[in-house]
Amino acid sequence: MPSCGACGAGGRTYDCEHTGFVGWCKECYMDLHHRLTE
Repeated sequence: MPSCGACGAGGRTYDCEHTGFVGWCKECYMDLHHRLTE
């Protein structure tokens, strides 16, 4: 499970907004969620 600091796309680092998944970025989690449920 990637840490918050590992979240990013196109060289951008997302803000560390914790979700229910400790250490995950909200944006990173939502992006992953959309890809898994597409």
